[in-house]
Amino acid sequence: MKRETTIVLTTAFVLALIAPAMAQNPDNTTNVTVNVPCIQDAIEKRDTAIISAVNTFSSSAVTALETRKTGLKAAWEKTNVSELRLALRDAWKKYKKSVTDARKQLRTGKKAAWQTFKTESTLCKGTADSTGASTDNAI
Repeated sequence: MKRETTIVLTTAFVLALIAPAMAQNPDNTTNVTVNVPCIQDAIEKRDTAIISAVNTFSSSAVTALETRKTGLKAAWEKTNVSELRLALRDAWKKYKKSVTDARKQLRTGKKAAWQTFKTESTLCKGTADSTGASTDNAI
């Protein structure tokens, strides 16, 4: 579900970026073009970085779960109730910290990927044709 939502949002963002650039002014005098290879490269970099961040998060989450499992199993081997409680609390605390850190790293990676994409995609915007009509329309 999240993957499908991400795909839909990415498509919508790209269309929102490209559609106005390919549209004409109301007086049909100026065309704006988009540097397609440039935007494709920016998309490639963004999505590759996001995939990497998600893979890192997934790996970290699995490691956290395995560590929690081991810690909880070891805790239940305790015969003293106070030691048991302490070991259980410690296992859950370590798990929560690991997952929280992994989520922060995922957010940071996604944010950096989108920021890079925004910066690079602004460089891909086309320019008005050489008639100078866009300057005349601004007056």
